[in-house]
Amino acid sequence: MRASADLQGEESLSGLFLGQTDYGPVILSLQYHVLTGSNFSPYFGAGVGRILFLDEKDRALTDFDVEDTWAPAVQAGFRWRIHNNWSANFDVRYAPFKADITGNLGPAPVQAEVEVDPTIVSIGIAYRF
Repeated sequence: MRASADLQGEESLSGLFLGQTDYGPVILSLQYHVLTGSNFSPYFGAGVGRILFLDEKDRALTDFDVEDTWAPAVQAGFRWRIHNNWSANFDVRYAPFKADITGNLGPAPVQAEVEVDPTIVSIGIAYRF
């Protein structure tokens, strides 16, 4: 999954469009699947994610950069066996993170922090060989 963010300044940088970046998480989770004895199987997970920032674009800040960061991740979902080897799944992940921003406002160096609380919703279809 890849998302885009327009980063606006606050406090002393209020009203400035600092820059734009694309970002996406790479998440490693351990899952616990509840054995229900039916076609429906809920699961819960926890892990860690690496948030990667790509294609940063300068706006008010030149040399605009957002540092990649680590984040905790939790998830809950379910798997539903449709027929024989076919199944569908749905899950929701939450991976809040903070990332450092650097750049220059004219000749002055600027440091800031962005805080994001993303919720990631996934659906899928699987075939087991």
